[in-house]
Amino acid sequence: MTNTKINAPVNGKTPELTKDMSIRLAALTSFNFYYRNMLWNETGALANKDPEFLHYLRVSSKRLRVALSTFRTYFKKREINYFKDEAKSLAPVLGKARDIDVYLKFLNREVIPSMSISARISLKNHIDSLRGHRKELQKEVVKKIKSSRHRRFKDRLQRFLEKGLASHHKNSTSRLNRICRLEILEGIDSLIRSSRGLSRKSGDHRLHKFRIKCRKMRYKVELFLPLLGENGLKADTMIVGMQNALGGQHDSVTASEKLEQFLKLNPQFKKSPAIRKLSKIQRRRSGKFRRKFFQKLGGIKKIRGFVKMPKAGRASPKVNVP
Repeated sequence: MTNTKINAPVNGKTPELTKDMSIRLAALTSFNFYYRNMLWNETGALANKDPEFLHYLRVSSKRLRVALSTFRTYFKKREINYFKDEAKSLAPVLGKARDIDVYLKFLNREVIPSMSISARISLKNHIDSLRGHRKELQKEVVKKIKSSRHRRFKDRLQRFLEKGLASHHKNSTSRLNRICRLEILEGIDSLIRSSRGLSRKSGDHRLHKFRIKCRKMRYKVELFLPLLGENGLKADTMIVGMQNALGGQHDSVTASEKLEQFLKLNPQFKKSPAIRKLSKIQRRRSGKFRRKFFQKLGGIKKIRGFVKMPKAGRASPKVNVP
């Protein structure tokens, strides 16, 4: 796949799982799906012509980690832990670059168009500083992806998948459907328990931790969507809504931190009207997404009702996964 011409970034959400798969086959199918998605976007991230390649490379590595955690008890613990750790080692490198891509996108789409020509000129130094930092971070991305450590990880995972997929098959008495719902219900219950400690006065760090739990839960639901039916899509939509609201809030907080860092290095711009306006926009944006999250959080208990345990012998309804 790495030699294939890359046309567009791909966000691979849901592997094609069926209720007659053995649990191990379902696991291997999902591992392979997210790994292939990683490879596709990895090539585009190296070319660095579309920031969404890096975005979806980061997402696919996280989805792979969730799938590995979900099915970890059906394989050798040491092997699964190795794959999880190696996929996780991508996170800090990709995350730093992604944060700047998100901030630049926000500035170019939502801030710059609303500014006067003179204000745009005033922001140029800040934007140029971000772009320069992003170029340096791209070097770290390339270094990580081309490292011998990352290559060993891919080679080992490739062999693991090829060997596993060659020896497993479908099973008419599979427990996959039941395991799927148990995993989802357990995750939703954990999410609901965590939500009880949140209030509108909760700090940004606490909200960020809950955002991570939402993201992991979303990825687990999307992993099993073909088995969950239409109600699975409803549960996913609610979780995505909370995650996106917290994502917008976190991005705004991160943007404010980056602006503060710029002003520490360039104190001469502190009195700039454009910089002050940008700071105010970012604070307002953070508050807007925070309010939006707590509005959505009120319906969190409804999510559990969408994922019920099926009666014996009853198949899940089919669903067209977007």
